[in-house]
Amino acid sequence: MEFTISNVHYPKKRKRKGIQGKVVAKFTIDKEGNLKDIGIVKGLEDMYNKEVKRVIQSMPKWKPGFQDGKAVDCSYMLPVMFTLED
Repeated sequence: MEFTISNVHYPKKRKRKGIQGKVVAKFTIDKEGNLKDIGIVKGLEDMYNKEVKRVIQSMPKWKPGFQDGKAVDCSYMLPVMFTLED
């Protein structure tokens, strides 16, 4: 989550319009820890969805899931909130 918070940029044009909301992304972590099959499950406008995908694609490798002592592919859902502070 720290990586996401540090790297997501609020689309400036939308920030001025006061658009807020949540984007939920889903992706697979493969046996080597690479992220693949990145998609948006619940999106806002295209600019927000693209920003979330950009950040996920730039993430370093994750630790893979393990089952019965073996690395396995696993799915993960990541919610990203776009909120304006008062």
